[in-house]
Amino acid sequence: MSFINGIEALIAGAAAAAAVVALYFLKLKRREMVISSTLLWKRSLDDLAVNSPFQRLRASVLLFLQLFVLIAAALALARPTMTQQGGAGGDIILLLDVSSSMNTSEGSVTRLDLAMKAAEGIVQRMGRDNSMMILTFAGQCSVQKSFTSSKSDLRRAIRAVAAGEGPTNLEDALSLAISMGRSRGTASDSNARQSIVVISDGGFPDPARLKVEGHITSTGIRIFTDDKRAFDIPLRFVSVGRTARNAGITHLDVRKVPGEGAQIFINAENFSTDPIETSLTLRNLGPDATSDDLVSAVSLSLGAAGTDTARTGRLFDVPELADTIIEFSLDIDDDLPADNRAWVPLRTPRPPSVLLVTPGNLFIEKALRPGSTDQYPFQITAPADYPPPQQFDVVVFDRWAPESLPAGNYLFIGSDPPIDGVVPKGDVSPVLIDWDHTHALSRFVDFSGIQIVRARSYELPPYASVIVEGDACPLAFAISETDMHAACVTFPLFDSENRLNTTWPYRVSFPVFFANAINWLNPDARGTAKALTQIGEPINFALPPDADSAGITDPRGRKHTVAADADRRIVFNSTHLPGPYRVKVEGKDDTWFGANLLSAAESNITPRASFDWRGSEISGTDASMETTRELWKYLVVLALAGLVGEWYVYHRKGR
Repeated sequence: MSFINGIEALIAGAAAAAAVVALYFLKLKRREMVISSTLLWKRSLDDLAVNSPFQRLRASVLLFLQLFVLIAAALALARPTMTQQGGAGGDIILLLDVSSSMNTSEGSVTRLDLAMKAAEGIVQRMGRDNSMMILTFAGQCSVQKSFTSSKSDLRRAIRAVAAGEGPTNLEDALSLAISMGRSRGTASDSNARQSIVVISDGGFPDPARLKVEGHITSTGIRIFTDDKRAFDIPLRFVSVGRTARNAGITHLDVRKVPGEGAQIFINAENFSTDPIETSLTLRNLGPDATSDDLVSAVSLSLGAAGTDTARTGRLFDVPELADTIIEFSLDIDDDLPADNRAWVPLRTPRPPSVLLVTPGNLFIEKALRPGSTDQYPFQITAPADYPPPQQFDVVVFDRWAPESLPAGNYLFIGSDPPIDGVVPKGDVSPVLIDWDHTHALSRFVDFSGIQIVRARSYELPPYASVIVEGDACPLAFAISETDMHAACVTFPLFDSENRLNTTWPYRVSFPVFFANAINWLNPDARGTAKALTQIGEPINFALPPDADSAGITDPRGRKHTVAADADRRIVFNSTHLPGPYRVKVEGKDDTWFGANLLSAAESNITPRASFDWRGSEISGTDASMETTRELWKYLVVLALAGLVGEWYVYHRKGR
């Protein structure tokens, strides 16, 4: 047994008990009366002769009854709690994981079936003073059932939970649960009356990175109300699942260049304790996803989980195809089929028009000038002649940039980008340290060995991505926003006296970087990258001026009509199914989006028994976990019974 307000109740109870006992030490005040003789009143006269207001404490039934009432009232004020087996007490906020990993087979049932059974067990053990709210979460969090104490309604809500797909977004689910618990606790002015129960297999990203309100303890979350009052919300984790045999596709990247087809890099990883032999096949489904033409197949040997060979990557060269859909599949029968396939809609990008604004730079001109495979309009102009009368898809600024720029696609070489949040700080002498090997700008680029005399340091906005890192400043960075895409190299090729400022132009990486930059900045080539989305993430694209809605067909053939928002954009959130999504806009060719799992956290289906959260271990328990019940109501009843008894004894003595 423990007490919520133990110290406060102890002080108040001790003070009240001392006051009651002190009253029994005081002598009664006697009335003066005229009598005929004092012979019969000798003992009373002797008592009056003692000049003291106090008397010896005598046994009294009333005193014991009054102390009993005070002790019961003080204990009720202390709010004692008793630990017991069963569902959580008070208001229960139940978080039910419906992500992809919960579809893992556990014999004849899935993990979601086990989670629903555990949830029903908690409902069954609810008391009369309990109420429950049910939230389901995967990529997004939704309310399955609002607060209610009806067990039948809660059971129906649990049985209506549908299997979802996509990664586990525990952060949004916990944030919503904490917000609901905080509002319920503040409204009822109660403490330790709300609790959060998470039922999951633990297939979520590193909990240490979760950003939610409150201070994390080993038992839950402590938050503070607006008046600085501490408020504890216990957190319980119910772990489900046992099997862990799975391998899946965890990463996919596409590089498509006009005239060269596409290069697709794909990662596969084994999360099982045993090695796996499988094959990875690539099929062309055609522009309507109705064909099944085998393009390529490779054998894969994946080592056991945790070994260096557990993960492997493959690069596929896809020949020049018209708009089509490519499907990758792992030929394996494991416990989680959702990550064994991935879809890539390929679109033929239109060659971009490129403008170079420079006072003169043969290195950049040669790197940008179209070759036999890169056929795109290319023009050179001096800074004094900028802007030109026509529009260009990509503009390259060499050692000069205007004071402001409209939305567009820009490459800056040794010039200050006029972009909000990018603030020049001064020139430095840097040493190249490392670069981002995964970014599209640095694909197949080796920056090692490059020497730089001077570079400019910048204060960058938080949404900027550093591509090449120096010891004193970033040497290249990229910014990708809705209407602005820019890459910036922070050092010029020549100094103010036209002397070489770097050895980079003599490296093979120099023309490769410019080819990557033009392809990355090409607004039409970005269509392929934008056509890839993760399960649970919305499909988002702009409509042409003459359209106000779009029709979307999901992988099961169900059709949805989505109206444009105020910015004339389509936002489609129902991407919980893996596969290709067809988008039809009246008067335009059909386009496709591919929704894939591509999550190592979800593919790693090994259940977690507990997880470490900001240094506190949240242990996994079963559905019959230990919870607390408050006893103050029973103590109030005892105090009232004591008052009734005291009243009865007092009036009986008075007769």
